[in-house]
Amino acid sequence: MGISISPVVLRRQGKARQNAGHEAKSASGSEAPPPPFHRAPHLPALRPLRPPICLKLPRSEAQASLLAESIAGRAGFAPHPAEESCFWSGMASGRRDSKAAASFCLAWALCLALPGFPQPVGGREDRADWTQEKYSHRPTILNATSILQITLQTNVNRMWQNDLHPILIERYPGSPGSYAVRQHIKHRLQGLQAGWIVEEDTFQSHTPYGYRTFSNIISTLNPLAKRHLVLACHYDSKYFPPQLDGEVFVGATDSAVPCAMMLELARSLDRQLYFLKESSLSPKADLSLKLIFFDGEEAFVRWSPSDSLYGSRSLAQKMASTPHPPGARNTNQIQGI
Repeated sequence: MGISISPVVLRRQGKARQNAGHEAKSASGSEAPPPPFHRAPHLPALRPLRPPICLKLPRSEAQASLLAESIAGRAGFAPHPAEESCFWSGMASGRRDSKAAASFCLAWALCLALPGFPQPVGGREDRADWTQEKYSHRPTILNATSILQITLQTNVNRMWQNDLHPILIERYPGSPGSYAVRQHIKHRLQGLQAGWIVEEDTFQSHTPYGYRTFSNIISTLNPLAKRHLVLACHYDSKYFPPQLDGEVFVGATDSAVPCAMMLELARSLDRQLYFLKESSLSPKADLSLKLIFFDGEEAFVRWSPSDSLYGSRSLAQKMASTPHPPGARNTNQIQGI
């Protein structure tokens, strides 16, 4: 779990927990539910999670094996050593250390997301192939004062109330909770001054329980830009059968918290991103931001190449077959990441 913060979406953290027993998900609505099954006796009982904050900005959030193969191997991205650090903290009232750590991690992500736009390496005439620009891109280095100023823009309490709390519900693909969370994410992004272009990528895919409907959320700051720095997470939760006590699994750290962190990043940087977007509409400023919230990351039954990563596998295939920039003959959207 976590947010993939890189020019790419990705790699997968251990999924051993997915293979413990034959777990399954189902979709609700007009679709027929999967056959009933029972929780394996060795699995722990599901308990409601207190409001958590995942202070992790890992490089290992695998959103798609296909997208990873298509992009990660060519991104030329060296992860910052800070990506190796992981801090966990509860949201206990009055915990100043928790809030400070959360603000630090959010600020680190802000530093990564904000400075990349205004500083291309040389003019376009110096490069024959724009798809190679990511290999020589130099981000702006922020000093301690700038980092502190960005940190002060974050508000963990506000993130918990406005972004995280509405996501802490059962939201497996096709469920009413999935629809509610999807609308919440879209509403939060569409209300920002920066003017994000928010789209739904809806598709059907075959699962162990037949065809199911999935919807990715793609939010682009400047669609006219040739290249986009992608921050991604998944918003679906793992399906568990009904519990005797009526409790449900809400997937707080996997992956509600990363969704909330990305929304807080967009809010904290709203003013700066607005002005950067306005100034980046020139032909030479062709790097922008893209936020992707994947659906169907979790397996329905057992983690496998075919039963997992539904949203990212579908989007990778779609991007690979979509010319970019529009009208191009030899380049596609994946090459623009």
